[in-house]
Amino acid sequence: MIGYVLLISAAIVMGAVVYQWLKTYIPKEPLECPDGVALFIKESSCTSDPINPSLKILSLTLKNNGKFNLDGYFIRGAMTGEEQATRDLSEYMITGGTNDDGEIRFDYTTENSFSPNNEFSFEISGIDFNVKSIEIIPVRRQMEDNKKRLVVCGNAKVKEDLPSCSS
Repeated sequence: MIGYVLLISAAIVMGAVVYQWLKTYIPKEPLECPDGVALFIKESSCTSDPINPSLKILSLTLKNNGKFNLDGYFIRGAMTGEEQATRDLSEYMITGGTNDDGEIRFDYTTENSFSPNNEFSFEISGIDFNVKSIEIIPVRRQMEDNKKRLVVCGNAKVKEDLPSCSS
């Protein structure tokens, strides 16, 4: 009987120690971009692919009109009849950066390379569905707790309706 009590007590103590150790891996506050991160869609156009007219080519020009450099962005599309932009459009990129698991990086060799007041143009091709609108969410890499972290700037998300792409 004493053996069972000692075994259960040891398991409870070990569980408490592991729990306290794992709590150190969870950030206490969410990572956020600094105020002043802003992205602007300067130009957008949607045309039919000259080779295959059933496909569309989306051309965009982004401008960093904020105060901080950006590393890349996530791009999502909302189809006709949808309210939220849930479709990942990064797989259709033909120009405009390097696709890194859904994040499009402006320059893969340099972090936060898209500086304020610069513009960046790119094309998305091979879209075989109607895109009603797009959302672009900028991202940065910044130091948090002496570690380089990817920070999604959800507060700087930009949305644009694309009437020429939804017909």
